[in-house]
Amino acid sequence: INWEGLFINNASTDNTIEVIKSNWDSEIPMRIITENKKGLINARKKGLIEAKYNIVSFIDDDNWIEKNWINEVYTTFNNNPEIGICGSQNKAKYETLPPDWFKWIETSFAVGEQGTEFQDVTQSRGYVWGAGLSLRKDVYFSLIENGFSFFLTGRSGKELSAGEDTELCYAFILAGYQIWYNPQMKLTHYI
Repeated sequence: INWEGLFINNASTDNTIEVIKSNWDSEIPMRIITENKKGLINARKKGLIEAKYNIVSFIDDDNWIEKNWINEVYTTFNNNPEIGICGSQNKAKYETLPPDWFKWIETSFAVGEQGTEFQDVTQSRGYVWGAGLSLRKDVYFSLIENGFSFFLTGRSGKELSAGEDTELCYAFILAGYQIWYNPQMKLTHYI
């Protein structure tokens, strides 16, 4: 499976670049791309523009994917051409123990299961979270060429709005693609 690691440096002012370089211990090609326009959506757009391959996964800076991630993503999309977007099973790793009430809102933090098995969630749920979302780049650019643009801006600096991942899922559905959940695509979300 041909793949690459793209790290989008989204106007960071810390030692992000040094941390990336010192922790990338793979023979797989890695590129660091700069996007000076702040905001998660701008970083993801830049990643889509720069990606060499058609299947792209959004792995945020607070996400850790499991070793079988690449194989699961490849198999999911290669064997199912109707899938436009696929979401992952996200488990939390807490910096400190969360309060008891957190379990009632954890899905707002992209934590938990998004289905019960490997399944089509197009009609039941209609979306998957952006953290761990994988998509077909060619479909995204076909949407852009046909006039799609985001209304929602997502997180940017201290602005914590969200929903652009759901908006993207809806656009893929309108383009005739399905949204799936694969519990074998696993990541840990550091909270």
